[in-house]
Amino acid sequence: MSPLRFCRVFSGLLLLALPCVAYAGDEFSQFRIPANSYLDWTGGASASGNWGYQEAGPDRYSSSDWRGSLSSALTRWSEDDHRSALWDAALSVSGLRYRRSTLEHGPYYVGSGNYEVSEDETKRATGERATVSTQQSWYLGGGPWAVTGLLYSSIDDGQNWDWRRSLTRQLLDPLEPTLVIRSDDAETYRSTLNASLGIGFGRVRNATGVFEARVLEERLRRLGALTRPLSTHARERLSALMYARDDVSQVSSRPASPVMDAVERILYEDGALRDSVLTAAELFHVTEPVFQRYGFATSIRPDGLPQSAFTRMTGWSLNALVTNGHSRLSERRSGASSTIVYAAGAPEPPLEARSSSSSKRTSDGTRLSLRAEYHRPSGMRTQWDASTTFDDQLGGGERAYALTNQVYWNFIVADRWLAAASASQSRNTRRTQDHVTIEDAWSAGVSASLQYLVLDHVGLGVGASQAWSKHRDDRYWSNDIDPHAATWSDGGSFSFDIIYRFAGMSRIAGVIPAVMGN
Repeated sequence: MSPLRFCRVFSGLLLLALPCVAYAGDEFSQFRIPANSYLDWTGGASASGNWGYQEAGPDRYSSSDWRGSLSSALTRWSEDDHRSALWDAALSVSGLRYRRSTLEHGPYYVGSGNYEVSEDETKRATGERATVSTQQSWYLGGGPWAVTGLLYSSIDDGQNWDWRRSLTRQLLDPLEPTLVIRSDDAETYRSTLNASLGIGFGRVRNATGVFEARVLEERLRRLGALTRPLSTHARERLSALMYARDDVSQVSSRPASPVMDAVERILYEDGALRDSVLTAAELFHVTEPVFQRYGFATSIRPDGLPQSAFTRMTGWSLNALVTNGHSRLSERRSGASSTIVYAAGAPEPPLEARSSSSSKRTSDGTRLSLRAEYHRPSGMRTQWDASTTFDDQLGGGERAYALTNQVYWNFIVADRWLAAASASQSRNTRRTQDHVTIEDAWSAGVSASLQYLVLDHVGLGVGASQAWSKHRDDRYWSNDIDPHAATWSDGGSFSFDIIYRFAGMSRIAGVIPAVMGN
């Protein structure tokens, strides 16, 4: 069996085996998305400038540019068991002014004597951009059937003006210079409109908040801040807060105060909160990330709550989406130049030239997307994720489709152990209307890793991956000899890292006693 076929069969078997994972009742399967929403409207302005001057003998160089922009963005999000809706709108205006002056001297390549060239250049540019998009899903009756709609529209408009003046003078005969004046301007207008409509069955939920809420509860119990385990209702409220806490971070640069106040209120109303106050060391233990990835320590979140090392998704869904897109590009360019040659100090009649061009291009296409995904948190330590995506270009100048299968497995072995494995397979094809293959590519790969970290003592990381790919193109020269000729590649990688701290000590006289690295 070839490696590509093996990976296709392997990932397919894993995808089929995922539903067989024990579906013991846990909090992940019972999690329901809390009603949450946020509105964020921001505006900004910026301005900057640069300038420079340089001398090299008789030569002179100077330049300067000034630029500025105005922008505003609006985001609106709402979600509950029956509907999710995202609205985005953005507007920006920018401008640029650039100026350059040079004076250069040098020898002629042909003939004798030296030349002197002085140039002045001025550029101006403006641009405007506006985008509006929305993505909404309706879950009929709060059940598994869903209707999804997407709309994206953008307009870009840009203008450029360029003016140059160049005077070339032969130093042996300064009465016969050449003066060239040129101006160019261009305008570009681009508009894009994409609309999608789809239907799906099933629902995938982000249940990371369940895991993070349980981590927070276990830490508080271990530190003695809770008199007993939280009730089911309190755990549901805490999970809902963990799920929606990013909404607060979207609209506040200091989200810790309202989020931590909500945590305290949930614990107090449940009657499980002890009256004692946490020490500074205990408080910062509560805020630590769930896992510090080896070599990439995760910092404390702005809201001061623990964060999972990976997303805990749960549920499954089957979706079909049809997208129709239309884009239009208009360009206009014009230029003019005037060349004046002086003879015996008197200008001759100018040689003038003008040019202009314009173009318009439109493109339309329809794409069909099919997606199936399955996510299963198997207990608090294990996460399974799998997905299959198929995209088919139904209209346009080319026929193309892409198929991708992915399977991921993450396992928290212990507090600072993390194991992960993945397998993927994809195929992409593109053919012209004359059935000429532009691209026919297969790829497959597997990877595994193990990360272990004991703070200030031992760090260990092991990883391995293997990838196979095949690429075929009818335009390749060897296809005239062998129509099935293709490019094969096979490669892998292996990594092993270890860090060991033999000794460590920190002492600040009169402030804290000696701290020994553990």
